[in-house]
Amino acid sequence: MSNILHRLSIDAPPERVHELASTREGIQMWWTGHPVAGDDQIGTYALNSRDDGGTTLLFSHEGWQHESEFMNGCSTNWAAYLMSLKSGAEGHGFNAYPGGEISRWD
Repeated sequence: MSNILHRLSIDAPPERVHELASTREGIQMWWTGHPVAGDDQIGTYALNSRDDGGTTLLFSHEGWQHESEFMNGCSTNWAAYLMSLKSGAEGHGFNAYPGGEISRWD
């Protein structure tokens, strides 16, 4: 099995990052750009506090049957959306879908 993994250093407290990553309102701001329905969870994350008050976010989207062009495109988009989360958490604004999508399939 293949996995998508990302690690980000975010200059915001873990409580702020957790709020953005785990609530429907937060996810709408940095990822979907529209109201979130249901409780489907695609990726998982862990947050670690840094000594400077910031956060290290470890993200994974696991269980891909094999590496493929589609998986690589999803990894690229996850990186872009996680950068949107980082930017917003740090007070610099979000770039949710469709603005954050950089690997398209059309």
